[in-house]
Amino acid sequence: PQLADSAPAEYRELVDGHQRLSLNFRFGAGVSFLDSRAERDLARLAAYMREPAQRGLRLKLVGFTDTGDLQFAQEMISIDRAEYIAYRLTALGVPIDRVRGYGGASPVAGNDSEAGRARNRRVEVW
Repeated sequence: PQLADSAPAEYRELVDGHQRLSLNFRFGAGVSFLDSRAERDLARLAAYMREPAQRGLRLKLVGFTDTGDLQFAQEMISIDRAEYIAYRLTALGVPIDRVRGYGGASPVAGNDSEAGRARNRRVEVW
């Protein structure tokens, strides 16, 4: 996908030359647990990564939050969420290459509505 010009340089470097999968793991406001759809997505992703064509590949997980006043806290939340997904995928035998969080940087929707904020609270899979 085309990254926004405002995306952090480190994020751009991290994903440069990598393919983003079409699924995102989403989180509710202030929570770090997954809904039933995300639980199914974990299983689907693990099955996909076990396919012969994917063997030897490793995933990069990149976490984001909706925006907040405390940038450091938002970055820590985004890292925690990405690490949680990494933990769950590793338990399913999926190799993880890198986990990183960028807080409220690079939103995919406006933060002026709950629907937009919900889209921004995500972990991308590359």
